[in-house]
Amino acid sequence: FAWIGLHEPTEEEFAGIAREFGLHPLAVEDAVHAHQRPKLERYDDTLFTVFKTIHYVEHAELTATSEVVETGEVMCFTGRDFVITVRHGGQG
Repeated sequence: FAWIGLHEPTEEEFAGIAREFGLHPLAVEDAVHAHQRPKLERYDDTLFTVFKTIHYVEHAELTATSEVVETGEVMCFTGRDFVITVRHGGQG
């Protein structure tokens, strides 16, 4: 069983993993490019999910241009013997 975690990979960085695990090209494209809507899709024997994440920023950490919450995304490929997560944004 393998669990691979990536943070904001480029298309080139993710290509080898996608090939090795037989990931669907449409799901790979979504995983590399952030700002996807939350969803659950099935591609053959692999599930692809997109989750939105929210992180509360402590007031002591705020700057003039920061927000009270930071948002991000986690994309997850789940197969019979693997999990691959791709994070976009700060906290996830």
